[in-house]
Amino acid sequence: MNVSQNTSNIRFVRFSSDQIANNGAPTAAELAAIYAGATTLATVTPTGISAPYTATLTNAAANWADTAPGTYYVYAILNPDQGEDCRPVQEIIVTITLQPNLIVTNGSICANGSIDLVNLVTSSGGGSSRSIAPTLTR
Repeated sequence: MNVSQNTSNIRFVRFSSDQIANNGAPTAAELAAIYAGATTLATVTPTGISAPYTATLTNAAANWADTAPGTYYVYAILNPDQGEDCRPVQEIIVTITLQPNLIVTNGSICANGSIDLVNLVTSSGGGSSRSIAPTLTR
């Protein structure tokens, strides 16, 4: 989320359903619900030496690796709430898909070695997804 002044923090809140019926034009009631929050993922201080300042929600802070598959709606909002007359919001839609399973029965993966399956969260094109990356050790 880009902010025009570096005077507030940005809070990222997550919902399991879209809170804005007409994307781009939230109502006062929708903004009030978003600012009341659901699950707070992180509160960050905008960075940059000049406007626009940028607030970033990292994969680690959002804890996407431990989040159940589904579609989530994350909103970047001012913190603290400046009141009804100043409630900007930025919506981010995140879709998490199931990870594939690897099953090995009655045998080894490789002689004198092992495979370590590490959960990774990857992001591309503004979206996030879950994936696994096998690491082979000998």
